[in-house]
Amino acid sequence: MVKHVHNLLKKPETSPEPLFNLLNESMNGLRIYHILITAIELGIFDSLKTPKGLEELSKELGYNKKLLSLFCEALHMFGLLTKKDGRYVNSTLSETY
Repeated sequence: MVKHVHNLLKKPETSPEPLFNLLNESMNGLRIYHILITAIELGIFDSLKTPKGLEELSKELGYNKKLLSLFCEALHMFGLLTKKDGRYVNSTLSETY
């Protein structure tokens, strides 16, 4: 038993970096998927067929303005919303698909 414990303390010859990279990429994909699905369920894309500011969007959908800000910024970062003068609207990509 003691012999096996020493094996656990030895540094493996193979780097864990490829496994960590794979897990990180997988988790990022899962996060993006959940942001997209949640945005659809919240009705963000339906509401943003016309440009709206966060205040107006918050009142229309009945959701917290700070949370909507996070969602809209993430969707903007992914290219699904465009932002101009503090107002969001669906991008061509999200309108098309």
